[in-house]
Amino acid sequence: MAAGSAGTLSVSEGTRLTRENAKLLARSLFEHVDVQSHSQPNRQLCFEIVDALLREPYDEAVLELAAAGPVASPPDSSGSRDVAGEDLLEVLVRFLDGEKDPRCLLLAFGSIERAVGLLRGKGGRELDLAVVRNAAALADVLSCYFPLSFSPPKDAAKTVTREDLLEALFSCYCSTPSLFPHLIQLLEDRFPSPKSETKVEGLRLLGYFLEKFAGDLRADYEEHDEKKQELEALVDQAWDLLRAQISQRQDTASTVADASCDVASRALEALGKLADLLGPCSLKVVDLAFEDAEVVAALAACASGPSGSEDPPHRPKSKTMAHCRALEVLSTVAGSSVLAFAEVLRRTREAVDVLQGLDREPILAVHFVFKMTLALGGLERDASTEGMEEFRVELPDLCRALLRLLPRVGMDAEDDFRTASECLGALENCCALRGDWIGKEVVEEVVMGLVEFSLSPGGAATEDHGVRVALVVSRVHRVHRDADLVDRVIRRTLEALAAGGEWEGDRALLMLAVIAEERCELSTDIAFKLTHRAVLDWGHGSGPCSRVTSSILTKIGTNIMPHLYKCTCDHRESGGTLKPVSKIVQNLIRLLERALAAGHGEEEGVLRNILCSLSYTTMLCTEEMRAEYAAEAVGLLASGEEALVVGEISTSRPAAAAAAAAEEDAPLLSLNPASEVAGEARHLVAAAVLTPLGVPLPQGEAEDVLHALLGGALGAGTDVAAGEISVALAGRVNGLGSSQVEEIVVPLVTEVLLSHVRSCESGEGVSSGLTALAWIARALAMRKHKATDAVLDEMFSVLCDPENNGQALSLGRTFSAVISTEHDALVDTWGWTAKLLWRQKLFVSLSSRLFARLEQNKGEPDTLAGLHQVFSHLVKSVHFSVLKPSAKEVVRHLVASVPLLLSRDQAQAAGALAANLETLKTALADDAMRGVVEDEVGEAVAALVAASGAGRHNGGRSSALLRRRALECIALLVRLPHHVLYPFFHEVRKQLDRCLDDDKREVRSVAGSTMRAWRTL
Repeated sequence: MAAGSAGTLSVSEGTRLTRENAKLLARSLFEHVDVQSHSQPNRQLCFEIVDALLREPYDEAVLELAAAGPVASPPDSSGSRDVAGEDLLEVLVRFLDGEKDPRCLLLAFGSIERAVGLLRGKGGRELDLAVVRNAAALADVLSCYFPLSFSPPKDAAKTVTREDLLEALFSCYCSTPSLFPHLIQLLEDRFPSPKSETKVEGLRLLGYFLEKFAGDLRADYEEHDEKKQELEALVDQAWDLLRAQISQRQDTASTVADASCDVASRALEALGKLADLLGPCSLKVVDLAFEDAEVVAALAACASGPSGSEDPPHRPKSKTMAHCRALEVLSTVAGSSVLAFAEVLRRTREAVDVLQGLDREPILAVHFVFKMTLALGGLERDASTEGMEEFRVELPDLCRALLRLLPRVGMDAEDDFRTASECLGALENCCALRGDWIGKEVVEEVVMGLVEFSLSPGGAATEDHGVRVALVVSRVHRVHRDADLVDRVIRRTLEALAAGGEWEGDRALLMLAVIAEERCELSTDIAFKLTHRAVLDWGHGSGPCSRVTSSILTKIGTNIMPHLYKCTCDHRESGGTLKPVSKIVQNLIRLLERALAAGHGEEEGVLRNILCSLSYTTMLCTEEMRAEYAAEAVGLLASGEEALVVGEISTSRPAAAAAAAAEEDAPLLSLNPASEVAGEARHLVAAAVLTPLGVPLPQGEAEDVLHALLGGALGAGTDVAAGEISVALAGRVNGLGSSQVEEIVVPLVTEVLLSHVRSCESGEGVSSGLTALAWIARALAMRKHKATDAVLDEMFSVLCDPENNGQALSLGRTFSAVISTEHDALVDTWGWTAKLLWRQKLFVSLSSRLFARLEQNKGEPDTLAGLHQVFSHLVKSVHFSVLKPSAKEVVRHLVASVPLLLSRDQAQAAGALAANLETLKTALADDAMRGVVEDEVGEAVAALVAASGAGRHNGGRSSALLRRRALECIALLVRLPHHVLYPFFHEVRKQLDRCLDDDKREVRSVAGSTMRAWRTL
């Protein structure tokens, strides 16, 4: 081994060996080293040397050595060496034989694959024959390692995995086509195994082999008569192997994790590759398919069914599934080549009329048609074959038959649902064919028929069918680019949305949303037409928002516009503006005005969806157009004259600026000046346009814009409107430089905002002021600006002011915007700046102030309720581990918050209470925090018992959630020491007995599991 060690050092340390030295090293290793007689480290060393020698720059020297004759002389019984010698592959097989260490096997498999590649690729005919000569010996050794039994070495558990070894073994088998007969024999020997994993891996190996060597084997089949019979015999063997696995009945009780579920699909995949092997040049596999007894039986079943007016015969489900698998075999063979497809069609017509089969045996016939049209997708470029031409002529009649059949099979029963899905799939495959295969009129007829099927009231179409039809429309548009057809689909869907009931409206909206998400180029048009539909639906009055309009706004704001914005960011083209964008903006402005006039300003969903859609729409434009929108938004802010707050707000701006922003006759942001809500609408529209930081402000307008936005927020008629304008204000603050913050924001807060809050006599004004303060503080905190702490102090002063006790709970929720995780999407969506660990720094600063205020206001329950609102968002905003340094204060306030918030208005306190119970549950599950809970066990038990009965008779969903979380906390209390918990045993048991009779099933279920946990005491 000394020579081997020296050679390894020379190779690995970069000292390049000469060609002669490389030959000498290789011959010495091959001639004198019996690898399997050494320890694992030395064996691994030998395999590393071989691996290095078979790579550049030494592979040419080893190949030259192999070409010169035997590389080693095998020992005879006396220990001397015979002159006959061993070639390179024989030596490597001898090295591998008997190896068990995974690290060595990985190297050995790689070396053999590389050696075979060298001998076949660069060695010439003589060395290629050496590979053929040694194929049997190589297969004999490799067969010992399949199936692979793997135990990772303790010192290399992460460096060698079973999948690595399996891939290396597969690569060895797939190194030469000469191993094909040996591979088939291996699978015949191993497939009787009851382990599905062995079969799946064997099928994977066969698939890899057929995919890699299809061309080589096909060339031998066509060029060498002596190999033709041998290959046909191997194909027969492989066919029998695969058909046995496809036909094998799968256990319906098997779990998803069981690999047996994958055997049939892997076998079909391998069967397709076997068909591809001979499909272009021979009908051998087609003959095998039609000689198959199960295929013949399946075709007979399609032909012998009763007419559509009679009841279908009773057939066991297992028998139907067997027929389906047999027909899938037939379609798989057909997909191998145009020649095979045409022959399968011809022979199928002799056995069954497919159009009649759709009526007689829809399950089998639809399955066969679906698979055949799927196979046709890869063959459609060649329609010159006679059988293919006949099929192309029959295609329109086939589509119409499937369309007629669809309502009949479109039910929720398991078999019919699958049949309906396959019927849809077959129609989709047909419509996705090229224009020379299927006419435009047929495509239009099919697509509109599918739309009618999915929108028909009281029909058999499910929601999944609606989604599938929308996907068909999207695929047809991608293939045929038929804008008129898509326009007809959208118009029909909008008609269903306007005239239909709730079911039809929801289905129509879902379909339009799917089409918009699948085809970005259609999204803008769909968004415009939906907003236009919403405007028409709302009318010209100030009535409430209809269900249709509300649904449209929700779908646009939460699905269509965010997806369109993402597509635009990913694929933005230089120059050009999306034409319908300005129309969408005007529709959204009309909807906003009507929402405000109808009193929807308090409904967060309606208002937010309109404003969010408006912000997204603005961002779809080019940079130049965005600048124009920004200029008009600034003009809107500067056009008001009324004084909205106490304090001086600068809105002075040259009157020509607004005119310069809109040189065209029709402004981009056109509002109705005569509307009663014109002032609030003006600020909301401007805020929505300016919210994305990608919309640039005109030069030198930052201060005026911030003043005007603050005026709009403080003068807003509702908390929702104030919040939306404050978001835009905070976004602009977040985008300022440090010097601008000092020069503009700090005076704005101290001289204007705080002055307004302190002197304001109305609760709405205080709430609007605190909303603006919270958002400004968040914007500064994300930048880690030093002014953050001063703003936080002022916010606590407002919250704890005795004059605000009556609305402390709602003010606490407003305060929480400063740290709530609900608004984190602003960073990614609108480009806010967020420095690293800003939230952790804000948590430290906020928690110290909050705990101090909680101590100072112990005698003020209203103020405490507001502070606990802030506390609930604070503990949710960071990872649980961040709470551990303050474990004592956190647990104490968590426990204290439960009875306090239970005594408040459930509508406002339920969210904070549920969050605190969830945090308390996490604390009880943590070993370190549980000890702190032990010190507060009396208060904790009393609070949780009270929460477990909260709102039991009001039927509210939020109350049920509170009771469930309280019971989950009670269940975790049993982890406390017995002597600590036992004094409360009877109190808890009585409450659990009451919870077992709760109105809500989910509460009763948790109460039962909690009762079982407490019985252990």
